[in-house]
Amino acid sequence: MKKRTNLYLFLGIMAALLIISCETETFDLDSMVEDIQFTEQGMIKSNFNHGNFGEYSGIQSENIIISWNGYKTINIEDRIWYEYNVEEIIEPELEAGEITDITYSLLVTIFDESPAYWLVRMDSHNGVAFDSYFELEEGNFTGMVYLFDIEGTVDMARFYRKGEAYQGVKDIGNTTNLPQPEAARCDAKVVARCTVQNGCPPPQTGTGGCKYGGGHYEWQISYSYTDWYLDRNGDGVGQANEYYNTTTQETRTYVFVPSGTSLPPSQNSWGFAALDGSGQVSSIPKPRVQPERIIIAPDLLEEYPCTEGIIGKALSAELDVWGTMKDAFGNDHSDFDITYKHKVLEDDREGRLTLGETHVTLANSRISDMTIYLNTTYLNLATDVSIFATVLHENVHALMLYQLDQKGIVFDNPENLDMSILADKWSAEVAKIQNGPMPPNDLAYAQHRIMVGVVDVMADYIQTFATTRNYGIDEFQAEALAWTGLFDSIAWTLMDPLVKESIENLIESETTGFGPLAIGTKCD
Repeated sequence: MKKRTNLYLFLGIMAALLIISCETETFDLDSMVEDIQFTEQGMIKSNFNHGNFGEYSGIQSENIIISWNGYKTINIEDRIWYEYNVEEIIEPELEAGEITDITYSLLVTIFDESPAYWLVRMDSHNGVAFDSYFELEEGNFTGMVYLFDIEGTVDMARFYRKGEAYQGVKDIGNTTNLPQPEAARCDAKVVARCTVQNGCPPPQTGTGGCKYGGGHYEWQISYSYTDWYLDRNGDGVGQANEYYNTTTQETRTYVFVPSGTSLPPSQNSWGFAALDGSGQVSSIPKPRVQPERIIIAPDLLEEYPCTEGIIGKALSAELDVWGTMKDAFGNDHSDFDITYKHKVLEDDREGRLTLGETHVTLANSRISDMTIYLNTTYLNLATDVSIFATVLHENVHALMLYQLDQKGIVFDNPENLDMSILADKWSAEVAKIQNGPMPPNDLAYAQHRIMVGVVDVMADYIQTFATTRNYGIDEFQAEALAWTGLFDSIAWTLMDPLVKESIENLIESETTGFGPLAIGTKCD
């Protein structure tokens, strides 16, 4: 009997504790929803990767900051969408044109238990910047809107006029039902994605009885340039001697063309950025003095990042090399840009591998800018030291050509001009500037002395570059690499034959990346 009494007592105590617990703890639904959302937000943030947003969107992925704590929540047809603010570290300056402002946001929804992301780009045409995709209609937005998926493909593009959405362009490969206005029922379907080789396919557009037709879409290419400076003194201002290089972002977008009009001109943009001693990036004002730019094309930037870095490192050396050459040419004040690209080039007349080739842009019958193509075959073989030397060489080539052109000394086919011929013409002109008319033999030795001076300056920087990479290189090896492309010049012909043979062998080893004899390593 006592055992049963103890059992009843135990059960009574447990019941009392349960009642007390229920009275002190309340079921908080709002707190539970917040916990679920917090878990969802954590997953969205942790799973996010900039990916290739910048491929065609016109924004460099490393240039954006997502405000994860500042977001809107929208419920559309029982699907929750989150929209996050997006800011640019470096805000580019747009050329004058139809677009007045470009802003971005990030759309996210949970699809198959995983976050799906779209970068929204809003190109305003009326001077009013928008930061939310869901406020375009209420805010009387006028301009183009694009939704890019994580791979940088346009999933949807649409024109708005005073908040009214027109029929747009939609990627047929997108399986997610994106938030879209009523006009989307008449969207043209794009059945093939944009590619570097073929561009963006034209959509099959038509009014189709839609309320807002009266036009069609065409794709257009524009470029975003960023001038980079090494802010050595930390003053937040870009100085001419701090210029590093210029990177390019290619933008491919569909543009709405109203009936009876033509595609408007593309608008490029320029940004200005500084790297401090710790590698931090900051936006800087447009420098008062614009540099002579070395611009790296997007395909070279993407496919050969090692080469892109070397081109940038070569520029600091180039400033001194160019300074020497400009002083020699009478304190020349030439102002032109060089754009670096790559493609497969044919071998030269002697069957040797062509390392680079210069194409010119003319303005008023004079050279204004140049494009230097590095041989794709060469880039796949060469060492980093060889590429550094070639970049120096090609930039010297470009400056010689430009200076002679400005003096009225023109060439019938500058794009296939042998560097040796160019060096002879340039050094002869410099010799005349420095010494006046001379007999042929004196002129030849004057040219040799002038070119040796340029080669010596280049050799110093080649040796410094190799040394900073912990390669063993002596003065002769550095000078040998500086003679690349000058084998037929007068300065070369006056050199000792055994020395020339040694130079040719060393250049060949670096050009082909031949391991046992090469100084540098393959530029991967």
